[in-house]
Amino acid sequence: MRVEDPHRWLEDANSAEVQAWTLAQDNFARERLRALPLTDTLLQCFTEPYYLDWMSAPFRRAGSR
Repeated sequence: MRVEDPHRWLEDANSAEVQAWTLAQDNFARERLRALPLTDTLLQCFTEPYYLDWMSAPFRRAGSR
């Protein structure tokens, strides 16, 4: 049985197409969030502890448990 995965192309975070899509989504969200009340206050609260440029699944390094 074959399962369609129309979003598989998003798994390659290094591709120009995925980077362009990610930037467009980020801009889209920021534009709408800026229009909400308390955006500046919330942005200050969340930017430092929660905004990550990149996150991936954990992996085991040589010599670690």
